[in-house]
Amino acid sequence: MNVIQTQTSTYPAWRTYSKAVGMLIPVICAWWFSMIWPLPKLREIWSITHFTHFIIEPIINIVVYIGVNCVPVSIPIFVVLCLLEWRSVRWPRYRAAVMYTIVLLMVSGMFLFLLSMLTSALLAAPALRHI
Repeated sequence: MNVIQTQTSTYPAWRTYSKAVGMLIPVICAWWFSMIWPLPKLREIWSITHFTHFIIEPIINIVVYIGVNCVPVSIPIFVVLCLLEWRSVRWPRYRAAVMYTIVLLMVSGMFLFLLSMLTSALLAAPALRHI
């Protein structure tokens, strides 16, 4: 009996990375916008209402930390990707799955950040009536 071997077609590296960057552009723009305008306003509301929450504040602090240290965080990721492209023979087979997983994690993190900002604003808003 003959076994048919299927060739797994892999996308070229430039296509996979350009798709990942294309999917990350809206996330990065939303993150930059949220760091410039809504987050300072939200922190002002927090200080006026003396709002503290044990779940929401660490999420926002992590995102702010990554934003302040985006270059030191992204350099090791870039170096690992370069080494995988240069040295690994099996990397092209897993490249798309890994890149799309990274993009999914970043999009999910941004969604969680925006959701926590909205939730904290809604929780702190009733206290603004009494000021």
